[in-house]
Amino acid sequence: TNFPAVARKHVEKRTGSDNAVFIQGCGGDINPRSADHRETGAELAADVIHVLDAGLQRIEGDISFFMDTVNIPVQPWSVDSIVRFRTANEGKPGDVEAEKNVRWANLMLQRYKNNTVENILLEYVQTINIGDWKFVGISREAVTEYGKGIRGIWPGKRVSVAAYCNDVASYLPVA
Repeated sequence: TNFPAVARKHVEKRTGSDNAVFIQGCGGDINPRSADHRETGAELAADVIHVLDAGLQRIEGDISFFMDTVNIPVQPWSVDSIVRFRTANEGKPGDVEAEKNVRWANLMLQRYKNNTVENILLEYVQTINIGDWKFVGISREAVTEYGKGIRGIWPGKRVSVAAYCNDVASYLPVA
């Protein structure tokens, strides 16, 4: 199991529920404090239970939703950089990371050969609105600054941001 599953079990046991849901926020640049998934899950569950014990506010109002895409310009690696990267990772049988890096380099070199290298990163953005609450879902493994930035767009509103929505093709770093 992993820490979200452990946290869900703790929350379900404490609340008498059998349907706790884990939604991943923008944490592509954050790692758990503990390498033990049981410890991390218990800490997360304790935080969730603390929030539940403090009381929740009812959300009421009209429901609407939107889906859009944002084209983010990117600068792909040069062919020379990819070849150097592949060379640095070749000849390491059994090293899963190095083997993955060689496959990626080969894929990118094939894309250069076929003239299909993209210089646009397609980012999906969806928003579900219920009353004064916005639930914003973005694709990819987004880093923390995206969550902060998105919440900052709507000051005074309740805004929740989730990454890993609709597509998880890569990280979404700020740089």
